[in-house]
Amino acid sequence: MMPRVLAKRALLLAQPARTSLATCAAVNATRAFASKAQDAAEALRPIHFEQEESDAAARPFKIVGVRDVEVEDWEYPTRVEAEKKSRTLRNRFNHPNFISLWVDKLALVEEFLQKEKIPYSSEGIVKGPDGHDVLVLPPAEGSIEFFNLCDNPTLVELVQATPEVIKEFEDEGDDE
Repeated sequence: MMPRVLAKRALLLAQPARTSLATCAAVNATRAFASKAQDAAEALRPIHFEQEESDAAARPFKIVGVRDVEVEDWEYPTRVEAEKKSRTLRNRFNHPNFISLWVDKLALVEEFLQKEKIPYSSEGIVKGPDGHDVLVLPPAEGSIEFFNLCDNPTLVELVQATPEVIKEFEDEGDDE
């Protein structure tokens, strides 16, 4: 079976005037699947932001869950123009790259950020619209090495986790 596929590939490449773009794409896909897949250097990690044992930085807090994520979609303008729709952002900051994380001890996070000289909003911890304590890290030159999604500056909202969220996180950790 394999020699026949190779012969077809040679025939298609020898006659480019007769081949369509779809046929060329099919040939390239055949090439990609013909080679052995490389083993991944790292396995995908769960989204629980577990601290690795090799990480020497001791932190007095835990990220206990993801509250919301919004990432800029570079294909979106093409779809919007085709559908004549405007883009709506779910987050209240109207920032294209946004992540909101539940944290168990928000006051300790603020102290940690000050100590590490990581910039955050000048207001510090404030009450958010949902009534939770919130600390906002706007995208800045000093924070881009810490917080970016898809290589773009990201606005990070750290929210004091409710006791229910913390308990759920701890219960998940006990199951493992």
